[in-house]
Amino acid sequence: AIAASPNDAQLYSDLGMLYARSGQADQACQKLEQAIAIRPTESKYHSNLASVQLDTGKADKAMETLQKVNTPASANYNMALLLVQRNQIQGAQQH
Repeated sequence: AIAASPNDAQLYSDLGMLYARSGQADQACQKLEQAIAIRPTESKYHSNLASVQLDTGKADKAMETLQKVNTPASANYNMALLLVQRNQIQGAQQH
């Protein structure tokens, strides 16, 4: 599908999330970054990338990713939400 539509950011995002679900974080990040390169203002691609980054222990990088397309308040809210989803309540309270 990507070969037929190389500029379809959603395809890269979907593939990235498939990689993430299968535990292939490096490949997931690569595909999500490609989606962002195509549509840099699409917040859901940044959120997906931040989610993978958080799952790999890169909380600071995840916050940077969220801040690229969100106000500081929204970035903190989204980070807290991601942490709550991972049952990291103490970390969520810091945002």
